[in-house]
Amino acid sequence: MAKTDRVDAAIVVRMGTALDLTPSAALPAYLTELQDLLVFRLCLIRDRAAAQDG
Repeated sequence: MAKTDRVDAAIVVRMGTALDLTPSAALPAYLTELQDLLVFRLCLIRDRAAAQDG
């Protein structure tokens, strides 16, 4: 079965309606990059703690 943009759009609309999602603006690129770096930092901190414990 081939996917189409129309089918995908219909599914997204149904999900948005079912989950009562509200639209939001995309973050600026620098904030997205900062967010990614913070997640990476937290992962490194957890890895370091796990290495020290074990």
